[in-house]
Amino acid sequence: MSSSRRALAAIVVLAAALRFAGIGEQSFWLDEAFTKRIVDHGLGDMPDLIRGGENTPPLYYVLAWAWTHVFGACEPGLRSLSALAGTATVPVAYLIGRQVASRAAGLVLAGLVAVSPFLVWYSQESRSYALVVLLASLTLLYALRFGDEPSRRNLVSWSVAAALALATHYFAAFVVAAEVAWMLRRPADRRRVALACIPMLVVGLALVPLALDQRHNGGAQVGSASIASRTGSTAKELLVGKYGGPVRGIGPLCALLVAAALALAFARATPEQRRRLALPLAIGAAVLLMPLALAVAGVDYFAARYVAVAWVPLFAGVAAALALPRARPAGLALAAALGALFLVVSVSVALTPRLQRDDWRSAAAALGRPRTERVILVSPDVGFVPLRVYEPEIEAPPGPRFPVREIDAIVMTRDGRAPPLTPPAPGFRVLATDRDPTYVLARFVSARPRQVTIAALAARRYTPDPTGLVYERAR
Repeated sequence: MSSSRRALAAIVVLAAALRFAGIGEQSFWLDEAFTKRIVDHGLGDMPDLIRGGENTPPLYYVLAWAWTHVFGACEPGLRSLSALAGTATVPVAYLIGRQVASRAAGLVLAGLVAVSPFLVWYSQESRSYALVVLLASLTLLYALRFGDEPSRRNLVSWSVAAALALATHYFAAFVVAAEVAWMLRRPADRRRVALACIPMLVVGLALVPLALDQRHNGGAQVGSASIASRTGSTAKELLVGKYGGPVRGIGPLCALLVAAALALAFARATPEQRRRLALPLAIGAAVLLMPLALAVAGVDYFAARYVAVAWVPLFAGVAAALALPRARPAGLALAAALGALFLVVSVSVALTPRLQRDDWRSAAAALGRPRTERVILVSPDVGFVPLRVYEPEIEAPPGPRFPVREIDAIVMTRDGRAPPLTPPAPGFRVLATDRDPTYVLARFVSARPRQVTIAALAARRYTPDPTGLVYERAR
């Protein structure tokens, strides 16, 4: 076995360790609870559930449904599909880096993919993002190969990967569109490329009715933050993950290292090397700029998780820059520093609760078994979906007005930071408050049953998010 293959094997083992170790430690959060609801139902119920409650195409859910029938629908079982896809992306990244520049570039890109906090996070989440990153990376690989060797095999492989990627996530269309624009540059290839687009176009047209039905589903919302604010947070998340690193400053430092890599490429690369590394950078940039332009125009779905497919193309260009022969040893030193920072953040997430997902499992455990009829206020209001995974007995309130002796409030927050939780109805007092790194739970009790109304309770907001409520009977 050559030294490059041994190095790649070690990188793949590291990637698998980061993705599979502790895969069940964090509880399901909101989006994952929707996935679990789908896989817990029969295959015949899936179309209606995806149409009415999701915002992505069905391929991932079909695979996840089949996967959980073998490995189970608990946290490790359901997430292991994404972990496998995330691990498989590493050797694909190596081939991309090698195609763009060299074996050294392939190893640099594979190493960055292996330890990226952003990619590790979504490789431990039971959603479609890790799978679409893998499939989009395959489209990039075969597009690059077709550019160097316009064979039928490369074109057919690209066509299959593009159709599967689009059937997994709508944002794969941006990657594929950029690749098609590039592959059409040679007049001799245009007819063949157009024919290769037919499977993808068939998939896209078949998905149009579903996409139109999903427009108003809540999960498609990207929040009230401004586009400028989300652009900055997306850049940070692509570097250091959803909640950042253990200390401030890691994100800007990573950005500085990336900028240094690109500056190094500009100074040391030959014109041909610049042209080759500019291609994946341009594809990645297009994936960011096209949905950003749509957001400015009013069609706003711009969020970091949706543009995950930009990560590998962008860093393929960065890795090629870092591995330039004329940029060594400075380039490889920068690559090692960037990889070390990525690894520190990825390990910190696994060890630090405040950097992890909302802990609905612990919140449900803190609630305990109901000793009397109680109402549970949940902020954000859709929190009852993940709460029901761990507290399946909750139900809708018995009417617009009903008596209870206990009201519990669960507010998802960070570092236990939430305003004082005051009694949500007259006659109730605080019995206990539990502050966790991701939530605050307050229990309010009354000496006797008191009438409460849904309208008054739902109007109580402990955060800017609306408050939902559910009911639970004594058991």
